[in-house]
Amino acid sequence: MEGSRSSQGRVFGRGIGACEMASCRTVLLSALLLAIGGVSGQEVANVFWSDIDSWVRRPCRQDGVQTPPNGYVFPVSCTSEFDCSTLTFTVVVNHSLARDIVFDSNSNFFEADNAVGCNQPTGGGPVCNTAFAQRCGAQPLGRLTAHEGTDCTAPVCNEDGTCTCTTGTGQCHCFVGARYTVKPKGGYRSLLDSRICYNATMRSGSPQRRCAYVDLQMPPEELEVSATGSEDDFVTSVDAIVGKELELTVFAKDINAHQALSIDIQQAAGNPNPTVELPNQEWTGPTVCVGNNLATATVGSPCREGWWKRALRYTARGIEVNTVYRLYFQASEVFWGQDLLAAPNLPFALTTSQGLRGSGCCAAGTGICTMDNFRCASFPRAVRHSTDNFFSVRVLQLTPSFVPGVLANARLFTKPSFTFQPVAVPNHPGTPADGAMLPTAYVNCRMPPLGVYVRKADAVEQLSIQISFGGEGFADPSEYGLTYTTNRLFYRTTLANSQDPNDFLLYQGVDWTPQPGSEGRTFRICFRAFDSVSESTTCSTVHVARCMYCTLPGESLVSIAQRFQTNWLQVWAANDPDVTLAEADALAASRVSPWSPAGTRRPQTLEAGLLIRLGPTLD
Repeated sequence: MEGSRSSQGRVFGRGIGACEMASCRTVLLSALLLAIGGVSGQEVANVFWSDIDSWVRRPCRQDGVQTPPNGYVFPVSCTSEFDCSTLTFTVVVNHSLARDIVFDSNSNFFEADNAVGCNQPTGGGPVCNTAFAQRCGAQPLGRLTAHEGTDCTAPVCNEDGTCTCTTGTGQCHCFVGARYTVKPKGGYRSLLDSRICYNATMRSGSPQRRCAYVDLQMPPEELEVSATGSEDDFVTSVDAIVGKELELTVFAKDINAHQALSIDIQQAAGNPNPTVELPNQEWTGPTVCVGNNLATATVGSPCREGWWKRALRYTARGIEVNTVYRLYFQASEVFWGQDLLAAPNLPFALTTSQGLRGSGCCAAGTGICTMDNFRCASFPRAVRHSTDNFFSVRVLQLTPSFVPGVLANARLFTKPSFTFQPVAVPNHPGTPADGAMLPTAYVNCRMPPLGVYVRKADAVEQLSIQISFGGEGFADPSEYGLTYTTNRLFYRTTLANSQDPNDFLLYQGVDWTPQPGSEGRTFRICFRAFDSVSESTTCSTVHVARCMYCTLPGESLVSIAQRFQTNWLQVWAANDPDVTLAEADALAASRVSPWSPAGTRRPQTLEAGLLIRLGPTLD
């Protein structure tokens, strides 16, 4: 009996699995098309014998021989890349109706006859009283007899397939048996590609045919994580920002396109690396096929490319800052249930059934697979664990940052918009450094513009700015005329015509012309930028000089001297041009114009806004 070969196939992917030597659980495919394997009434009733236990005579009864039903699915465990267990089963036909049994399977998916991968050591118990060395392909069990009742001894098979009792009046039957052994090489994604057929050569009429199938019990091939939702940029770690939602998409690829996957985080029981879930994590939905976004796969509706995904959302909290989580994900094949075995538009229905006696799987090198030791995979939840590579999530707290480099006289807006009219407010080129001493201020002289520009990377809400004054050892400038702008002014940072707040810096500024009474004091001005999860603060100090005064409209040396109870000649003498020249840089930084007696023709009248020294100062 020679096994024929069918068409070429292609090889897909890789995988790692574990051989589970457990009781068989199988799947029965019934009502196949005649093109797949026709089933006539004669065949069902008489040709293939599925339960020879009903006969008293054995050799085959003691071995539990049972011909696989048409459309039967064998689950076979694979321990590495298509390094699968060897599958063996027996077929028994009524010899009075069928002359012989012929097997065929696709050599692209199964080892060829007598392949080394299928050879096992000789030995082990006989099958139906026939001992043989296991090898791939078909091996005959010869003619077998069985009888009904006890009044039949030494039954004999005749050439025409009939059976004769040597003595007695009982009835006997003649059978032909064969054992078929294959070793899957993989390479197929559709269960229908794994077809193994056994044909009964009839004494009259067309051959009768049954087919069985092989489901490779292999864990998913790949398990990867993306922070962007794309399978083109897998990563092994990511930073989670406090207050910002993080979405991770876990991808897995499976060799079995007809079986659905379930992606999850490993739990403690039975897993090599149990992991705690991220606090407040939330899966957005079930695992779905990337190709069609369905959560199920069947023989009739497979996930053709084998890629599955599931998205996980997580928002870090402030108490988790600097925490590093190690996540171990897993992808599991969904156990075959009746709801997942539906095959729409196919000519057969799928149902689960129990183990098939007289068939089984054995790993290479374990010896001959005798009927007493037959075990198959049990359709386990084939699982791929991320045991070697964990996924790392580090929790960071991003804080608002004060931006120093902003052009002077930049336009400010009352909301993030390029069409809204800018507002006219004092502004300056950037935020002073934290702790900076600002240029000296003078009574009645407007202080150089002071303000801060703030941004926060990946902000999920609009920032706010709060201004504060004073503190231990410092005076409060708001008591001496300081005012400040609203904290909802924005500075455009890009040329794009966008209203995206990320294209703007938040601004707040102060405007101060120190009033009399502030001289000789040092003031502190602090800006606090914050949102609901973070904050940053920067402070600057400014000193208002003593014995210095900026003129008001209509004032003269005499009126000023009288205000400060001195003589106008003393005021004149205190404004030495050489002293003024020595302080030119400092005065320029304060944006003030000093009064010079040398250039004054009418001391009785002075221009407004001139800085006058009232007299000598003692440190």
